[in-house]
Amino acid sequence: MSNNAQHIAIIRLSAMGDVAMTVPVVIALSKQYPDLKITVVSRPFFKSIFENIPNVNFFSVHTHHQHKGFLGIFKLYSDLKALGVTQIADFHNVLRSQVVRQLFAFFGKKVAATDKGRAEKKALTSLTNKDFRPLKTMTQRHLDTLEELGYSVNLDK
Repeated sequence: MSNNAQHIAIIRLSAMGDVAMTVPVVIALSKQYPDLKITVVSRPFFKSIFENIPNVNFFSVHTHHQHKGFLGIFKLYSDLKALGVTQIADFHNVLRSQVVRQLFAFFGKKVAATDKGRAEKKALTSLTNKDFRPLKTMTQRHLDTLEELGYSVNLDK
């Protein structure tokens, strides 16, 4: 896959620990695909986490102001479209990010979302008939999301 003119937006709007777990994935993606434009989409408080990663831009989402409610979600889509985003990697996979992702998909852009493994976690914590299979890490789940978009990222490099 040629990454010329490709611009991926990685959406993760959650708590600090969840956002911080994306950093190794974003660093590896940036290093292994230097021609890929990367924009991390998250809350303004987390901007400093990504400031020193080469080839990574940050887009602040203001969920209590301009990106609040359905019109705010559409504004977020419009803002990302204006940046020239061509792909969405939805690491959050909640209603807000799902709507943005589906708008991009509707207009022919490539999208993928992280499977948070809720069914597997529920099976593991079930009171009866527990399923003791090891769970994938969230880092591996994010790597799978990027793989779905055509980016094979190796954290060992």
